Amino acid sequence: MSLGRVFKALVSAYDRSRTQVGQVRRQEKRTVVADFNGAIEPDRTIESVTWRCPNPWVLAMSDAAVADDQRSVSVLADFQFGGYAALRATVTLDNGDKLNQVFEFTVRDAPWFWEDAPVTSGPFVLTATAD
Repeated sequence: MSLGRVFKALVSAYDRSRTQVGQVRRQEKRTVVADFNGAIEPDRTIESVTWRCPNPWVLAMSDAAVADDQRSVSVLADFQFGGYAALRATVTLDNGDKLNQVFEFTVRDAPWFWEDAPVTSGPFVLTATAD
């Protein structure tokens, strides 16, 4: 996890349609966390996570991970271009169940500052498994 601020969704078992919304400035990098502790039974663990981003030129993903306690997942988000970005974390539990958490970001650009062009588009999909 990052020592700086993170975007953290406390995933709800009762409101499965809840979306975590955030706003950032271009060229920020932040850890995005989906904490499923409140959405899964105490005896269940996360086996894997698949992060999806439909617009990787705005948000480039890297370093997908399942936490050591296997109750939350994370990814490093590089907000490299102004616009709208979405993320979805799909976790697979040890019993085969799947749950999702959606994030939506507005990436603000400041045209009066000259910014470097994005280096490259990130992946559309990143997957990580529990250690």
